[in-house]
Amino acid sequence: MGVGYGCAIGLSLVRLGGCLLVVVGMTTGCTKIKFTDQGTSESKLALPTGEGNPDPLDPVDPPGVPPVESPENKNWNTEMLHGKQDGQQVDILWVIDNSSSMETSQQALADNFDSFIGEFQTQNYDFQMGITTTEAYKATLGYSRDHALLKSGGKLGSSGASILTNKTPNLKDSFLKNVLQGDAGDSDERAFMSLKTVLSNTANRGLIRPEAHLAVIVVSDEDDLSHDGDYWTESNYYNIYKDPNLHKPSDYQKLLVGLKGSADKASFHAIAIKDEKCYKDLGGQSRKIGKRYFELVSLMGGTTVDLCSDFSKSLKFLSNFIIRRTLNFVLTKKPVDATDIQVQMRGVTAPRNRSQGWDYFPETQSLQFFGEWVPANGEAVTVKYQVP
Repeated sequence: MGVGYGCAIGLSLVRLGGCLLVVVGMTTGCTKIKFTDQGTSESKLALPTGEGNPDPLDPVDPPGVPPVESPENKNWNTEMLHGKQDGQQVDILWVIDNSSSMETSQQALADNFDSFIGEFQTQNYDFQMGITTTEAYKATLGYSRDHALLKSGGKLGSSGASILTNKTPNLKDSFLKNVLQGDAGDSDERAFMSLKTVLSNTANRGLIRPEAHLAVIVVSDEDDLSHDGDYWTESNYYNIYKDPNLHKPSDYQKLLVGLKGSADKASFHAIAIKDEKCYKDLGGQSRKIGKRYFELVSLMGGTTVDLCSDFSKSLKFLSNFIIRRTLNFVLTKKPVDATDIQVQMRGVTAPRNRSQGWDYFPETQSLQFFGEWVPANGEAVTVKYQVP
């Protein structure tokens, strides 16, 4: 064995962007080199290793450049989901404006009931429906407690049932009697306070089931006027949106989510005046665009229907929207990156599209499906996403 000193060119392997590069550089000094004789005609060069002298054949990452992460190195979670089963539960509360200008809209709703309920029946939903009015709140102001009860009849007489289900005999006729509340109701329309009054009344507890999705639907040609105290004088209506006593829509979001325990278990929808054209077509005057309704719709992930629309089409749209809201698929873990989510069904990758496909909703940590991609009863869906 021999020992000598020499200065050599340094070689190292560096990984950059997934490639191995050979880096050549001059050493800053000399090092001791050992030559070992293994009993052959060759001598072997042994370079010392250790701290400060890394193995020149060991790839290293240059300072400041993080390792390149391959898909195989990500922590993926895979879940197997299934489409809804027959008997999916949904509870629906209708809040009907029964003031003097609403009789025509009530009749349009009754005449097109089949357009609304048909899809629930076709898909074998276990549905319940109750009806109240925008003056139910009066039960909290010293008026008759009957205001807080779900309606079991109206101007056409009694239906005999305050909660209508998929098993109710003569369902359409019963809905007709319950929804036609007439136009003799109070003009101080407080839909938000009324839904709270009805939902908190223990006499109506049969409408709300723990596992069901709750959909609240307001039908009105006014905006919500829920406020503290008794009746406003006429002067209050000139600038209602700045009145400090007006209740915040967000308070009723908290009410509904708290009642169901989860944001994906409740939704709010409005059939109301959406623009100036509808406002004028209906005659204007005391009517109002439903700004506060639309604010709560937005907070609750619901939808709006123009009071001036063709109810034969718009009510079907509304029912399909509610059905989609009941088909939330809540993921067991929170994805690190929503753009990494992969959905496999029917032998292909499903498109991420809110018209035909699916989308992820981080606020509820859930997937929703749309159009032809809504899973059929029991249909298998595989979801893969990255987790911490």
